[in-house]
Amino acid sequence: MNGAQSLFKALTDAGLDTCFANPGTSEMQLVYEIGTTEGVRAVLCLQENTVTGAADGYARVAGKPAFTLLHVGSGFGNGLANLHNAGRANTTMVNIVGANATYHQPNFAEHEMINGKIIDLARVVSHWAHEAKSANDLAVLGAVAARYCRIGAGKICTVIAPTNCHWDPAVAPPVPAPPLETPKVSPQTIQEVVSLLTNGRKTGILLGSHTLYGEGLELAGCIAAKTGATLFGETFAPRVARGEGRVSVAPVPYVLEQAVARFKPYEQLVLFGALLPLATFAYKGEPVVKIPSDCQVTALATVDTTCWRCSGIWPRLSARSRRHRSTWPGRNLFRPPALLL
Repeated sequence: MNGAQSLFKALTDAGLDTCFANPGTSEMQLVYEIGTTEGVRAVLCLQENTVTGAADGYARVAGKPAFTLLHVGSGFGNGLANLHNAGRANTTMVNIVGANATYHQPNFAEHEMINGKIIDLARVVSHWAHEAKSANDLAVLGAVAARYCRIGAGKICTVIAPTNCHWDPAVAPPVPAPPLETPKVSPQTIQEVVSLLTNGRKTGILLGSHTLYGEGLELAGCIAAKTGATLFGETFAPRVARGEGRVSVAPVPYVLEQAVARFKPYEQLVLFGALLPLATFAYKGEPVVKIPSDCQVTALATVDTTCWRCSGIWPRLSARSRRHRSTWPGRNLFRPPALLL
């Protein structure tokens, strides 16, 4: 078994079965081996930004990571725009980037970057990035990337693969391990948020990430109906479920003045997997935060924490509603998903 075979086995063992690729001559061993690897669907793209954009869109819709195959630093650089978009959307993705052989890099051959290494470029748009030092190293890095990319809402992981690591003999990849566990919201935070949602003040809930579709959105609708809170969604949400019968969510206006006016009536705002709403650019004499200064902002969960099935917020709200049933507006509008009870 060579390094390329070991790498692809590590990725497929971890459940990554789709590859978007724009390879070059330094990835020929990888191209050959991917063609002989069972369980991988390789999709050739005609430009690197299409590669990274396709992997981004695939993960948002499929709910699982794809991996990319890109040609050295310049090819990786051509895909930076959509890697930036994917990173801001917390998309789960693994990038495999070819590089000169480890023993040839010091010679400053044609594809070497003039003032740094590919790993330096990768770190700008990756949550995790490492370069293989040997063929044995390649599969280990692939296995770690496949686990780490699934933490929270998702992470971008990049493996730099020098050509000699592709063809040199390698040991078999490590035994497949489950994804790393996403940190859970603390009971103290849950209790604080429940108290806020039940204090009678005019409240907004800002949704982001997984809370804008599927089980997350359905439970958010239950909480809003039970507490009378208004649901908002991030301006640039990675994915939003819409249509008849869906929970209605109002996106935060892009224009700063419109957003500030929209939030003016609210006394408190709770963030459910969302970031604090900010202006895209700063303007002279204008605020950069879209929330009025007298509105209290509290975070239930970030994109790196689990806030739904494991949070326990719904049982606590339900218990509170039984004690104060007459104070709950619209308490019968939604029923929580059975699997969340």
